[in-house]
Amino acid sequence: MKNLKKFIIISVCILTAIIVANVNQKIFIINTEQLLPLLFTLLGLCITAYTFIYTPINELIKGNMNELIMEDLNKLLKSYEDDMMLIFILSILIIILDIVNNINIPIVKDIQIEKLNIVSLKMFMYNFFVSLSAMLSFYALYDLIKATFRILRKSFDRN
Repeated sequence: MKNLKKFIIISVCILTAIIVANVNQKIFIINTEQLLPLLFTLLGLCITAYTFIYTPINELIKGNMNELIMEDLNKLLKSYEDDMMLIFILSILIIILDIVNNINIPIVKDIQIEKLNIVSLKMFMYNFFVSLSAMLSFYALYDLIKATFRILRKSFDRN
C-alpha cells in the first residue's frame, strides 16, 4: 500500500511536470530565481528541525525504551536524513540545469516539434526537469513533516 502511494505520487509529479514543461511563461515551479532560495531556506529549516527532533530522541535512547519503538524511530530518522539529502541533491541539480540552460552549447540544437505543440525542445526538457525536481523536493518536504510528527508522537509513547 505504501509503495502504491509513492508510485501514484511520483506518477502525478511526472504527469504534472510534462504539462508544466510546455508552458512558456515563468510560473513559480520553473522559475529558478524564486525556487532555489525557497528550497535552500526549507532545507535550512529542515536541518534545524532535525537538531530539535534529535535531542528528545537521544534522551529516549538513553532511557529504557521499547525495542520496537526504537527501531521505528531509527527508521524515521533515516527517512528524515534521506529526504533532506534528496532536497539538497535536487536543488543542486536545478542549479546545474539553470547553468546549462543559460550557456549556449552548439551541440544542443533547439528543435521544434509542431505535432506535439512543442515550440522549443530545449526549453521543454529544461522546464520538465526543473518542475519535476521541484515537485519531488516538495514531496520530500511533505515526507519530512510527516516523519517529524511521527517522531514526536513516538517520543511521547514510552511504552
